[in-house]
Amino acid sequence: MRSSVGGHDSRGDGAHFEVQSTLPIGAGLGSSAAFATALAASLLLWRARRSNDAPDTAVTGELINFWAFRSEQLVHGTPSGLDNYTSTFGRILHAEQACER
Repeated sequence: MRSSVGGHDSRGDGAHFEVQSTLPIGAGLGSSAAFATALAASLLLWRARRSNDAPDTAVTGELINFWAFRSEQLVHGTPSGLDNYTSTFGRILHAEQACER
């Protein structure tokens, strides 16, 4: 996956993102969550730098995971949260789904 930022307007407020990928769509590989995590982290760091916040204190894993999950909700409706968690923190999360009887 590759992305680039550019195309700023005269005030420097604009951004252009281009993404190219060879990952198969809908294959259950978690690629949408990986992209959502990368984009959330990039945008949060960009915002922190523009507002002169210290990126290492303004951008946390929890904040990245929150926005990645919100993005997944927009795309998938009811995601489990496992893919974005794994993409954000680099480890798996144990989860169980309750079964109705």
